[in-house]
Amino acid sequence: MADKQDAQTNASGAGGGIAAPGDTVLAAMTAATAGAIAVPLDPATIDAGLARLDAFVTSLMPKMPRPPKADMCPSTDPLIAPHCHQLALDESKAEFKYGNARAAAIATFQGELNNWAQAQSQYRFALGNAQVALAAAVKQATDAFTAKNNLDSHSRSEFLYFTMKEAVATAVAAYQASAVTAAQALASEAGAVISAQAAFLGAVAVAQGGMESDQAAAQQSFWQGIETDRDAV
Repeated sequence: MADKQDAQTNASGAGGGIAAPGDTVLAAMTAATAGAIAVPLDPATIDAGLARLDAFVTSLMPKMPRPPKADMCPSTDPLIAPHCHQLALDESKAEFKYGNARAAAIATFQGELNNWAQAQSQYRFALGNAQVALAAAVKQATDAFTAKNNLDSHSRSEFLYFTMKEAVATAVAAYQASAVTAAQALASEAGAVISAQAAFLGAVAVAQGGMESDQAAAQQSFWQGIETDRDAV
């Protein structure tokens, strides 16, 4: 008799509240994306890479010859001044081109970071709903057991107990299925964030390399123009 009373008491207590299963999925995905989240998106930090790139490019070549001071910009020399203006324009175009590429890369990556934040909210929402459904199913099963259990019938108590256990196990399986679906969606978005980080860093590197090349081309054109004009004098 005591065993049956204990079973009824335990079943009644189970319906009073269910502790949410420990969630390691969100913690794992947050850790996996930590590097992407930490990538600085402010232009000043990104642009610091330009100086490092220029230093690297310069380190691969012999030292640049010192140009004649008379050919340096700014200049009032009518032979040099037009080339200085053209150089300023060409370098400005290179900077604008780079700035536009940088802004586009930031916007694209920021959009993916926003998607990741939304995915976390969606995951918590789905998991919360699954936990509510689990608690409701367990309460329904335990309430039914408590209401129908007959302490004077051992076989009936056992039947009702395992009927309750089957219902609870089914509810837990449904919860697990919902949790897996939510986790898969979260993991997919986490992967998208990491891929977006790689794409962002690649886009910035390409843009900075392009600016380095464009500015070198502007200088090349500048010195070629001066040489041509001096030879013509």
